[in-house]
Amino acid sequence: MKELEDCADKGDADAQEILATHYYNGEYTEKDYYKAADYYKKAANQGRASSQYYLAICYYKGDGVPEDRKKSKQWMQKAAKQGYQKAIEALETYYK
Repeated sequence: MKELEDCADKGDADAQEILATHYYNGEYTEKDYYKAADYYKKAANQGRASSQYYLAICYYKGDGVPEDRKKSKQWMQKAAKQGYQKAIEALETYYK
């Protein structure tokens, strides 16, 4: 985990998303939605569509960030514009 955190903290979007997922699911570490959302946001801000999708889920559920459906939809739209299929489907289902 230490090496992964080092890479994530240096701006590696892949490492940020992997680390976020570990924190979100409690894999190899304690579950921590706040750290998960923070790392998803770092990767999402670099344009990583999958992280934008997962950050949208965090905002939708209020996991690690205040529940905010407007922000959730904005992040979901960013992911969908990049062709991320899960985001496209979520927009059609949850954000009508």
